[in-house]
Amino acid sequence: MANFRDLVERRSASWMLEPLSSGWFGVLVGLTGDTAGEAWSLCARMHLLADPESPDDILPIAARDRRLPRYPLESADQHRARLIDAWEIYKGAGSEEVIETQLRAAGYGPTDLLGEWGNPDVDWGDDTFFWGDLGAFVQFRLFELGPRGEPAPYWSQFWVVFNEGFHPVTGMPTPWGDFTWGDIEPWVWRPEGYSLDFARTIIGIIRKWKPSRWVFRGFRFMVNNVPWGLETLDWGDPSVIWGGSIDVPVPITA
Repeated sequence: MANFRDLVERRSASWMLEPLSSGWFGVLVGLTGDTAGEAWSLCARMHLLADPESPDDILPIAARDRRLPRYPLESADQHRARLIDAWEIYKGAGSEEVIETQLRAAGYGPTDLLGEWGNPDVDWGDDTFFWGDLGAFVQFRLFELGPRGEPAPYWSQFWVVFNEGFHPVTGMPTPWGDFTWGDIEPWVWRPEGYSLDFARTIIGIIRKWKPSRWVFRGFRFMVNNVPWGLETLDWGDPSVIWGGSIDVPVPITA
């Protein structure tokens, strides 16, 4: 029997099959039983993230279980896909690759990857593609002094470099001494566009996925470079980002 209504019809006495009585028992037992059964079935499927009946309400619970919180720029569908892929993500924990892929999942990298070099569907030089597939990447600098001035080489220290177009930073910090302390939200000296929410999200990703022995030193944000010798610019103009990048150190805590 396919459902409770079928059960009522097949197992009822003859007097229960009259028009009024069959309607009464059909609703009282058959329809009510079918509705309850469907509800129990849906409840039992809610936690199955790949099930089409799984609602978005379940995502925060699954995220706590897998320790993969939703990123501020991540849609519900993107978060669900990442939760389903949790075990593959954790396989790469402690690697450069997982840091870079999680930064991309957080919205700081291209959503469509170029894939293999030589893709026949992509024209060389097409500026709609970011060649190399990365919006942000891990960069080791072995031959810089260590975090507390240790002599080079310091093999485990790294920076995260954001390519132009994949970060919110738009300009240099206000020159030191040119502002009243405390008048800039969120009351810290910082580059333009560099918010506490951005810092919390990105630093949280890096510290979650890096090996404990690696030392995260800070960010480099790539911006529009200025050609040397451009006659329309004044040397020392504070509105110009000379060198094409802005560096932001991060306090050493590990």
